Amino acid sequence: MGNVPKLIRPINVNIQQIDKTATPYSTGVSGRREHLGHVVRATTITIKSQVAFGDRDQVSKNTPIGIDEDIKGYLVLRFKDLTDAGVTLQRGDKITKIGQLTTELFILHSNGDPAAHLSGEFTLVRMFFGDRNPIG
Repeated sequence: MGNVPKLIRPINVNIQQIDKTATPYSTGVSGRREHLGHVVRATTITIKSQVAFGDRDQVSKNTPIGIDEDIKGYLVLRFKDLTDAGVTLQRGDKITKIGQLTTELFILHSNGDPAAHLSGEFTLVRMFFGDRNPIG
């Protein structure tokens, strides 16, 4: 990978990753996958990120279940940091700490939006988060 961009004022973010294989699900009458009881969270990772909190006008238009969700903000992460750590962030991962701030925020998209290209290479990822646990 060529030039890797630097984050502006990066901060440590703790994320508890969801373990979808150990979490019990039911499809029920609606056909939607809904977890039963609790979500199993296997691993907590710490990664450097740039954090932006949004306002109420930011709305996610595309969701796997077809419902608009209010966006509370997003993380900008370096793609290289994720791949070097062997981390794949997914929908439902829980952000437990941003710097010294204890939080209960959830990643709303299972894959990030490309945030920048540098010399034709994918370099940054933007992951949106909200304050409610998404289904699935």
